[in-house]
Amino acid sequence: MQILQAAMLSSHVNAFDHMKYRAPVPVDDEMALTFPISELKSTRIAAEVLGSFMEGLGHHVSENYTFTYKNKLELPADVGQIKQPEEDEAEMQAAFREKLVTQIHQLTGKKPRFQLVDEQTNDWVIYEE
Repeated sequence: MQILQAAMLSSHVNAFDHMKYRAPVPVDDEMALTFPISELKSTRIAAEVLGSFMEGLGHHVSENYTFTYKNKLELPADVGQIKQPEEDEAEMQAAFREKLVTQIHQLTGKKPRFQLVDEQTNDWVIYEE
């Protein structure tokens, strides 16, 4: 418990940038529009995950709150939304999950794991190991 408390206080350590999105809106078979809600540091989500761990719970990441790690955003000037193929979105979500696992591992010394709980809605839960 003390390790998790200390980790929560240090959740800014090794924080990374990511984007929080609404669920994608289909445009055609290969493209989808995603609407960014805001650009964030992982400090908040790391602290939320650690708080769930302190309660003995996993932390749910739902399709409604899709967190997607982005290095660079290329926004169409006239549209203001991001267009990207579905495969890229899945890769970016996986990159976010990997980075979050790494951050929590570095903070606690224990590597958490993500588990897909609903394939249709792409809902994930991160659990403490």
